[in-house]
Amino acid sequence: MDEKSLIIIDDQADNVFVLDRVIRELLPGCLIMSSTNALDGLAMIKATLPDAVLVDLQMPKMDGIEVCRALKADQTTHHIPIVLITSHQTSARKRVAALEAGADDFLIRPIDNHELIARIKVLFRVKAAEDRLRALNIDLDEKLTQRNGQLRAAEERYRWYIDNAPYGIFVVDSEGNYLDVNRAACAMAGYPRGTLLQGGIQRLATAESVAEGFPIFNQVRERGRVSAEAPIKHADGTRRYWTVDAVRLVDDTIAAKSNDG
Repeated sequence: MDEKSLIIIDDQADNVFVLDRVIRELLPGCLIMSSTNALDGLAMIKATLPDAVLVDLQMPKMDGIEVCRALKADQTTHHIPIVLITSHQTSARKRVAALEAGADDFLIRPIDNHELIARIKVLFRVKAAEDRLRALNIDLDEKLTQRNGQLRAAEERYRWYIDNAPYGIFVVDSEGNYLDVNRAACAMAGYPRGTLLQGGIQRLATAESVAEGFPIFNQVRERGRVSAEAPIKHADGTRRYWTVDAVRLVDDTIAAKSNDG
């Protein structure tokens, strides 16, 4: 077992002495610190971040339940397991309050030495497992943040390429609504981007295309890819002819590259 650390908080110096001696004897290599004052003990815990804490339930000024609340309310110490040491006279109501405050386990006086060590070892194992899980989560969060940054950068590059392409790019859903258009597409059609996105393919369709049921659009949906010359109704009312290369994508949207004339 790697070297572990433990802090004992008990206002009775004799109790601290006995616990310290037993743990040193039966759990060699464990670093033990102690305090007979709850506030000093809290400061020690925050400064050293031990692997477990033993706290006496009945203490003046600040009892074990208040110590639990203080530790669990602090982000730097809330993960440290806490054992409250109680007496047989401690009421069930008091023990419930301790659990709700964040206590992880109880030891009842008189304490069996081997039970004491067994409980401490369990807390050490739990703490080590939680530390590994927390480190893994931090690593995953960092990788996710890095990946999200890469995706945003890639999306920005894609957006720049699309917006600055020398030919018109139209992205259409399966109902014929424009999902995206670039600057060249707007210039070719004579409409601002917002107007095109609101209008769908019928905005640029000639009367013949409407009457024929948008033939190129339907051909792409059926065949998956079409290259053709398409008549287009410009914003100024004139008829123009575009060369169109269109492909159906995996989500049934259609991406089209268009050139004027």
